[in-house]
Amino acid sequence: MRNGIGYVPEDRKMLGLFDDLDVKHNIGIAGVNRFTRWGFMLRDKLRELTNEMKQRLSIKMTDVNAPITSLSGGNQQKVLISRWLAMRPHVLIMNEPDSGGGCWVQRRNL
Repeated sequence: MRNGIGYVPEDRKMLGLFDDLDVKHNIGIAGVNRFTRWGFMLRDKLRELTNEMKQRLSIKMTDVNAPITSLSGGNQQKVLISRWLAMRPHVLIMNEPDSGGGCWVQRRNL
């Protein structure tokens, strides 16, 4: 991460997502330093980022506080991709990003 490299693993459930966290925390976990002040989470900034990624990647979710397990496989994959896009890496390595869930990411200025 320090060198600007992000990685989306093939097995999102075992290696990518945190099942006990909600959508917003799964997106913001890689940038935890950006979303904490004096040890406290900046929930508004995290909510803002999640809503931005929801719009940019067409993530279908009921709420940013929804459990990650409530999303379909494809939308879980979009959350995982969003995590790394939010970090603005120089290189993003995606190990079979569409296996299993059939995740489709629309081409936009990401």
